Amino acid sequence: MRLWALLRKEWWHLSRDYRTLLVLFILPLLQLILLGYAMETEPKQILLVIHDFDRTFLTRALVDRLSGTPLFVVKRSELPASEIFARREAEAVLTLLPGTTRSLIRGGGVLPHLAVDASDPQRAQTVAAYILHALSSSLPSLPSPVAATPIFLYNPTRESAFFFVPGITALLILMASALLSSLTITREKESGTFTLLRLSRLSAVDVVGGKLIPYFILAGLLSLVVLVAGMLLFGVPLKGNALLLVGVLLLYTLTGISMGILISSVAPTQQSAMLASLLITLFPTLLLSGFIFPLESMPLVLRVIGHALPATYFLQCLRGIMLKGNTVSQLIPQLSALGGFTLFFLLVGTVRAKTLMELSP
Repeated sequence: MRLWALLRKEWWHLSRDYRTLLVLFILPLLQLILLGYAMETEPKQILLVIHDFDRTFLTRALVDRLSGTPLFVVKRSELPASEIFARREAEAVLTLLPGTTRSLIRGGGVLPHLAVDASDPQRAQTVAAYILHALSSSLPSLPSPVAATPIFLYNPTRESAFFFVPGITALLILMASALLSSLTITREKESGTFTLLRLSRLSAVDVVGGKLIPYFILAGLLSLVVLVAGMLLFGVPLKGNALLLVGVLLLYTLTGISMGILISSVAPTQQSAMLASLLITLFPTLLLSGFIFPLESMPLVLRVIGHALPATYFLQCLRGIMLKGNTVSQLIPQLSALGGFTLFFLLVGTVRAKTLMELSP
């Protein structure tokens, strides 16, 4: 009887603990959906640029055949492959040189050239395999199948470290920055010292700035150490400008610090702030930023969520500068997105801090 009474008591408490029930049922379903769709390795769309310099009936038929395949999104561009890849306009560039038609009919000679962006080595191998298969089956009336030798740019040996080290760097920097600053305002709320801040005639901008700058310096140094260690230990090259890389790194660090301050202004306790920081930075960055799984293979909803994450744009900058030698002009969309995130987090966090100071007794 006593056991039955204890069971009834626990069931009564559990049935009224809506937060626990929500986490118990909703979180596993969300993880199942995210992991199930994010781990999809088959490409949904392959962005392909075709340079047709032969311009014959046969090459036009080849282009039309590839364009009619739902797997490929075929684009026209006059830019060289390096510029196309730098702007993220395509994953592969197929070049049909003058004399291609004659070679295809007679056999041998000039063959199509296939350049593939190998900054994501696993994706590059998959893309090359699909394009080569499509080429070989595109014109069955020819004496021999259409063939091409893929050239993997930016990572010819397809080293996995060149892809994963920037991703790990992005994850560690965001987690460390957000965790460091997520305890700042919650500490004031728990200790009840917001009244002292209000009486000291400090504005909300002063409070946020005073808390942001020390953590930004500390997190910035940590970010540089993580990046340099990753490059030295795993041999990741730096083909772009070192000052640009440091500037992007510090901007991303500021984004993480600003996110932590916003979380700190909303969370009621330090424990909840730390938990929120981990949940917001860890799983989305791992699954939806392009860290492990390419965004191009995900459903539209997950791609939209992925493009709402700061880590997505930082990864594009980091891999672009280190592997492709991207310049500022080629990274304007990504840098603008990181700047927008930072301003939004700071603005909302400052408004929230002002409200807390006004409501403090």
